[in-house]
Amino acid sequence: MEGCPSFRSCGGEIVSGKVQRGQRDGVELKSWGSEAKAKRLKRNAGYRVYSVETKVKSCFRKGVRWVKTRCFNLIFGPTKY
Repeated sequence: MEGCPSFRSCGGEIVSGKVQRGQRDGVELKSWGSEAKAKRLKRNAGYRVYSVETKVKSCFRKGVRWVKTRCFNLIFGPTKY
């Protein structure tokens, strides 16, 4: 275990053979970048949810429109607009 590189690094707090992130020499370091990154990733995930939701709604509308048109054409025959 002493030969492990994570055991020798930075003099930070060792938990299960690994140095905890953000701690060095007993002083906790603030990493503002990771907070901004987390917010950005969460915001982007929300955008993806809206995107997928829009695609599903669009597909459903097209399907309903196709069924309505098909039924209309079966009953009244094809029409020219």
